[in-house]
Amino acid sequence: MPCIILDIHNFTYINSFFDVAFSDEILKKFSQNLLEQFKKYNYAFIARFKSDEFAIFLEIPENQTNNIETFITEIFEQLNKKIEIHQLEFYLNFHCGIALFPEHSKNARNLINLAQIALKKCKTENIKNIEFYTKTIEERTKLYFLVQQKSNYFQFNNEFFIVFHPYNHIQSKETIGFEILSRWNEPNYGNIPPDQFISIFEKSGLIKSFEIALIEHFIKTYQKVINNEFLKNKMFSLNLSPISFGDPYLMEHIITLFLNSNIPLSSIIIEITESSYIESFDYASQIIQKLKNSGFNIAIDDFGTGYSSLRYILDLNIDFLKIDKIFIQNYNDKKSYTILETITHLSKSLGIKTIAEGIETEKQLELIKQLDINYGQGFLFSKPLLLNQLINKI
Repeated sequence: MPCIILDIHNFTYINSFFDVAFSDEILKKFSQNLLEQFKKYNYAFIARFKSDEFAIFLEIPENQTNNIETFITEIFEQLNKKIEIHQLEFYLNFHCGIALFPEHSKNARNLINLAQIALKKCKTENIKNIEFYTKTIEERTKLYFLVQQKSNYFQFNNEFFIVFHPYNHIQSKETIGFEILSRWNEPNYGNIPPDQFISIFEKSGLIKSFEIALIEHFIKTYQKVINNEFLKNKMFSLNLSPISFGDPYLMEHIITLFLNSNIPLSSIIIEITESSYIESFDYASQIIQKLKNSGFNIAIDDFGTGYSSLRYILDLNIDFLKIDKIFIQNYNDKKSYTILETITHLSKSLGIKTIAEGIETEKQLELIKQLDINYGQGFLFSKPLLLNQLINKI
C-alpha cells in the first residue's frame, strides 16, 4: 500500500495573483477530481494535508502490485485535465512523494514522513513528477539540512580541510603543481564525498561563503610553507563554481585576497567549468581577462564533457585545458581516442597546455605520452595528500 503526498506545483503563484476565495475554489475542484479518480478502488483515503498538499493512502489491486510506479503514474496522468473557474482555465501540475507499506515502514506517521522526504527530492530536482522514497534520498535530505546548519560559517582545519592532488609532467614525471581540493569530515557522519556536499552548497546558496573560506585557508597554508624549496616554484590550482564565477563582486574580492597575500599570482591557476562561460560568454571573457591582467592563469576543467562550441576556446584567453577522465579511461573506444587527438592538436596549435585527468594505469600513461599531452593527474602518480603527507613525501 503506497502513502502518497501530492503537492500542487507553484500554487503560491495562483494565491498571489488571485484572492484566497478564488484559490480555494481551484483547490475544491482539484479535490473533486482526486475523489473522482480514486473512488473506483476498494480502499483509498484522501485528505488535504497542507494548504496545497494532499495525503493519499491507496490499496493497490493485486494484478498491479509488481508494477506500482506505472500504475500510479497512469492514475496521475488522468488528473492533468483542465479546471474551469469563472470562465478561466487552469492546468495544474504536481509532484508526488511516495513511501510503501510495509516495505518502508509499518507506521502511518513514519510513512508520511518518508513520503515527504521523497517529495522534497522531487520538488528540488524538478525532473519528474513522481519520486519513490529510498534510503539514499533520506541520507541526501539529512545532508541538505546539515549543510543549512552551517549558516555561512566554515571552519577549516576542523571539519573542513584541504588536500593537494599533484599533477606531473608526462615525460619527466616531475611534479609541477597541485590541485587544491576540499574535504569534509563531519563529526557525526564521517567523511562526506565532495561530489555530494559541493552540489548541496550550490543549491543552498552557501557555495560563495564556502569558496571564500577555502581560499582564505589556502592562503594561510601557503604562507606557512612559503620557505619550502620544493613548493616554491610549484603551481596551485583552485576550482571556482559557476555561481561564484558569475558574481563580479565576489571575483573582485578573490582577486583582492590574492593581491594582499605574498603569493605570486603567476603560480595560481583558476579552474572554471564550461557552464561558467556558456551562458554569458561576454561576461566570462571580461572576468577571465581581468584575472589574466592580475597575473592568474586560467584553466577549463572537465573539458570535452559539455556541449559548447570549440569556438569558445578560440576566443577565451586561457592557459590550460583539463581533459576529463572519461576520455582517458575509455581510450580503447575509437570515438574517445579521436576526441583526445582533436583536443590535443587544437590545444597545441593555440598554445594552450593540456592536463589529462584520471590516469590510473601505465597503459593510460603510454597513451598520454603518444598524444604528447603536457601534464597528467591521477592515482598512478599520487592520491590527494594532506599537507603533512606532502611535506613528508618531499
